[in-house]
Amino acid sequence: MNSPLIPAKAGTQDRLTRRSGASCAQMESFETPLAPPLRGGRGTSGRLGVVGLGLGVVLAAGSAFAQGSPSHGEQVFQDQCSGCHVLTGQGFSGPPLAGVYGRQAGTADFQYSAAMKKSGIVWDETSLNDFLADPAKMVPGTAMNFSLSDPQARDDVISYLKTLSPASK
Repeated sequence: MNSPLIPAKAGTQDRLTRRSGASCAQMESFETPLAPPLRGGRGTSGRLGVVGLGLGVVLAAGSAFAQGSPSHGEQVFQDQCSGCHVLTGQGFSGPPLAGVYGRQAGTADFQYSAAMKKSGIVWDETSLNDFLADPAKMVPGTAMNFSLSDPQARDDVISYLKTLSPASK
């Protein structure tokens, strides 16, 4: 036999399979030690409570992660975006980004690609995140050929851009 069998306790559900080599009669009266019942009884609610608590912590952490840090976003912008973009006025090869949050794509004073002008995108957290992650996938034909692969950096830059946009206030 592959695993030791223990006599079943009254009121528990057996957990043996044919692989254990036990006969049908033995399967009705034995259970494996590693499979406690999850249908109530002593200790079950404690285990389920811990699982629920763990899930709550993960969800809360996910919400905090999605917030982003505007101050870190400003640094990422300076390090990785300012080579092409300015906040106001004329940029080098990218449009000005102050006020981008809440604005329709391709409408600022800049020579946008035809694809960007026709995109119909209004910049919000989701559209900015998707565009920064993979510009060519979101807007095939866009002139932007740089992406931010780090999700936290994207969240931070988006948080920073929101501070510069009247639509987010």
